[in-house]
Amino acid sequence: MSTEKATREEVHDLVDQLADPLLPEVANFIRVALREPDELTDNELREVELGKEEIRRGEFVRWPENKRTDV
Repeated sequence: MSTEKATREEVHDLVDQLADPLLPEVANFIRVALREPDELTDNELREVELGKEEIRRGEFVRWPENKRTDV
């Protein structure tokens, strides 16, 4: 299935295949995708600022150091 040519029916079929515990996370993803990309909530803006502060303090892990190798 091409992401550019996905039909509503294909998306519904994929959602129907999801395990129930994943549904809240997928629903949240869809809600975020429906919003304008530059419309962050107040909580999201606070999280962005906290993240920037952590990076300035050097409190981060680079991807190669964090990537799982046991899967």
